[in-house]
Amino acid sequence: MLGAGRRVLSQVDWALFGATVALLACGLTVLYSAGYDPESQTNLFGLAKLDFPSAACLKQAVYVAVGLVVMLVGMSIPTQFFFHYAFALYGISILMLFGVAGFGVVVNGSRRWLDLGFANLQPAEFAKLALLVTMARRLSRNPPRDGRAYG
Repeated sequence: MLGAGRRVLSQVDWALFGATVALLACGLTVLYSAGYDPESQTNLFGLAKLDFPSAACLKQAVYVAVGLVVMLVGMSIPTQFFFHYAFALYGISILMLFGVAGFGVVVNGSRRWLDLGFANLQPAEFAKLALLVTMARRLSRNPPRDGRAYG
């Protein structure tokens, strides 16, 4: 397990990662200053009440932390997994999109979300990734004959 972690970390573009973290820090700073209220108490997703002067900044920081963990998990998945299951992921995403049409939740006048009980899920985001992975697999198996791009 430790070897896989070292392999993943050796593949990271640290300059790009540093620039991303710097942009995240700038965004969190702006949110902190825009939502500053020294007398407010922040309700963190209904789990805890904290004395933090900017609710938007704190919630966004939690989203950033969760996103970084998901990124690390995604980086540790071998690319062969995506290659092997591309069509299954695409099929599942299409089924979820049909699920939105039948069981979707209307938010701000649009039916785009599936209610999972503990959270809402927007299948269109997964469909984008599934389409990208599926097309990459398709083009890697059947490249254009004359070397030109499709279209």
